[in-house]
Amino acid sequence: MTKINTFALSALVASISLMGCKGTGTQKEILYNNYTGTDTEGFNFLKESYHHAGYQQFAAKHIDDQALANAISTTYAEISQNLIELGNYNNVLIPSINEVSFEEAAISENTDSLTVVENSLVDSLATIETTVDPQTEISIEKIIGSQEKLIHQFENASENTNRSIRQYAQETLPKLEELLEQTKATIK
Repeated sequence: MTKINTFALSALVASISLMGCKGTGTQKEILYNNYTGTDTEGFNFLKESYHHAGYQQFAAKHIDDQALANAISTTYAEISQNLIELGNYNNVLIPSINEVSFEEAAISENTDSLTVVENSLVDSLATIETTVDPQTEISIEKIIGSQEKLIHQFENASENTNRSIRQYAQETLPKLEELLEQTKATIK
């Protein structure tokens, strides 16, 4: 009888331990941060594309060909705005290009719907640099390289499972490819 009681007690302790590891749905959402409406690929698309669009706008100010500079600046300013709107639709915060960090953008733009945990600004892993360093080297080769990386992001996103991201990428991709060809034509 003692062996059976010991076995039953061990089984009870093991099952309680396993139930504690499983967690509830709410705990799982907090642990995995499942509050965005997109997957990792979509999340990375929004962040990387926004970064490259910001670089293109900055670089356009240093291009001698005014027609090309205006085309790049206008196209990528529109893309930046669309990415912000797409991010908002999918619950992904995209920092303003003038903000220094992710948290400052979250606080200044969305304070009414955001709960800031005390000390979250100090120890958060979400801090990213969003402004373009004025010392950044600007060359037509770097501009073309950035455009190619952006097109690659849009090609990947055009097959994303998130309908809004996929549709936006498919609609915008031809415009980006055309602008890349126009940019390459200036160095010939």
